[in-house]
Amino acid sequence: WELEDPAGRPLEEVRPIRDEIGRRVRALMDELGVPARAS
Repeated sequence: WELEDPAGRPLEEVRPIRDEIGRRVRALMDELGVPARAS
C-alpha cells in the first residue's frame, strides 16, 4: 500500500495514517472472508 511515512511526524499527523491502515486491513479481511474479532 502507498501510505505516508509516519516517522518523525507529530501524533496528530500519525493518527490518520494509523486509521487508514486499520480501514485497509478490515477491507482486506472482508475481501478474503476472514471474520473480524471484536476489539
